[in-house]
Amino acid sequence: MEKIIHQEINDYTGSEDQFWEKCRNKKSVSSTDSLTENYELNQYFMNIAILVSKRRKNVKHQAGACIVNSNNKIIGTGNYTHNSPLKEEVLSWFKETKPKNDYLEHAEVNAILGKTESCLDNCTMYLTCFPCIECVKLIAQSGIRKIVYIDDSCCQTLSENEIFASKVLLQLSGVSHYKLE
Repeated sequence: MEKIIHQEINDYTGSEDQFWEKCRNKKSVSSTDSLTENYELNQYFMNIAILVSKRRKNVKHQAGACIVNSNNKIIGTGNYTHNSPLKEEVLSWFKETKPKNDYLEHAEVNAILGKTESCLDNCTMYLTCFPCIECVKLIAQSGIRKIVYIDDSCCQTLSENEIFASKVLLQLSGVSHYKLE
């Protein structure tokens, strides 16, 4: 797999837009069809991710994730918060030394850390917003093979280049990604 990816990158000589268009055209038809066929099921799991995101009181940065295995069983959820038993208010005293966000974990990280099964191979992750590059790396390494999201933004402010890099890394890692309309 790694050899094929390196060969693709080495063979490619066009612009970033052309490369992304080439990557986009590689999506399998069956995955897109299953997303359309199971719209109600996808909507259900997305609603779980939205509900999980609401556990964070700060409405400015709410993000949620829901991991579902191939048997349509929820095996992990997470929101944008810290993953320790401390309450968010306790961390406020850190404000003067470091930004509070330095002590928060992304929804994707919390969902993967809090999973109930040891193996995430071929699972689907439902996200309320598109993942940042660090979360994409973790998703790809965990074995998740499909992400479904509803918002193109991220809980962080990402540049177009960073979003492009995340999408390319997903494509090269064999993780399909779809925006649920």
